[in-house]
Amino acid sequence: MKFALSLLLAAAIPASVAQTVTSLHGSGTTNPQKCYWDIMDTLMKQSKLPIRMTYRGVGSSTGQKDFMGDAGLSRCNDFGSGD
Repeated sequence: MKFALSLLLAAAIPASVAQTVTSLHGSGTTNPQKCYWDIMDTLMKQSKLPIRMTYRGVGSSTGQKDFMGDAGLSRCNDFGSGD
């Protein structure tokens, strides 16, 4: 009976359930980048869903351009940071 129940459960549960990874990308001022990285690492570790978060410290004007899209380019960030 236990063996039959184990087979039934094994057949009912898929071997791997593919989950979509949610991404959040940002860029901007360099001053708080280490703080942002620490916060993002903590959020990624504690999240119950698969997430990927990145931040590039490239300067606030570049972060704004990345967020808004500049010179006909599409935006490549979810947020821009400035001081």
